[in-house]
Amino acid sequence: MTRSVALAAFIVLALPAAAPRTVLAPPVEVTCTFANASYAGDCVEKATREEKEKPEAACKPILDCLNNPQCVKTYCQATTIRQGWTLKSAE
Repeated sequence: MTRSVALAAFIVLALPAAAPRTVLAPPVEVTCTFANASYAGDCVEKATREEKEKPEAACKPILDCLNNPQCVKTYCQATTIRQGWTLKSAE
């Protein structure tokens, strides 16, 4: 029994030290601007993207929601307009 406990303690203590440490890049904030003829002005929302992801890809889930009547998330000051949205810019 003591041998099992010693082995388990060694594994628990040794594994974190042996694992390579990777530094993750912080997510990059993207400003997504959407347009709709039925909405007064532009809708501006913030999204995050991974370092190698294009800004447009980070805005896509918001655009998909804005064009989906079943989406319950709120964007653009809680608008109920759920069709005709386009991505104007992603920066």
